Amino acid sequence: MLQKMEGRTFSELTVIKYTHSEKGRRFYECICSCGKPRIVAGNALRFSSVKRCLSCLSDIHKTHGMEGTPTYRIWNGMITRCHNPNVHKYPEYGGRGITVCERWRKFKNFFEDMGERPGKLQLDRIDNDKGYFKENCRWITSKANNQNRRGCVICNCQCRIKRQNNIS
Repeated sequence: MLQKMEGRTFSELTVIKYTHSEKGRRFYECICSCGKPRIVAGNALRFSSVKRCLSCLSDIHKTHGMEGTPTYRIWNGMITRCHNPNVHKYPEYGGRGITVCERWRKFKNFFEDMGERPGKLQLDRIDNDKGYFKENCRWITSKANNQNRRGCVICNCQCRIKRQNNIS
């Protein structure tokens, strides 16, 4: 029985789609956390023999040592929401044209521009209709971020904000 691979993440690679079979091996198009694509055999993903794209592999000696930190997780979530159509939040981000600037596709550049996440602050886009880039992003509190949302996708009525404000 074949395992469903689409949408699964293996180390830094998220499977986008099946591409072809060759000599009994199934190959998949993946996207690296840096945003670059790579075709990988399914067994290489499952057994962790391939963990990242070729660009990141060549940068391995320059690693930042921040994988698993809150700042890295925020960066990785940003990349995934905007560039992986199999992620459930993609329609609200990449699906409506929100992208991550080319510079920020590498964590070290994002970190250089934004610094470490201060306390429990969240990454915010100042203009929600624009993408992620230095001039459009800032660290803010979750309360401020909740007030800076787009309206209801169906009717733009701001119902999510009203519900949250009534609870508080």
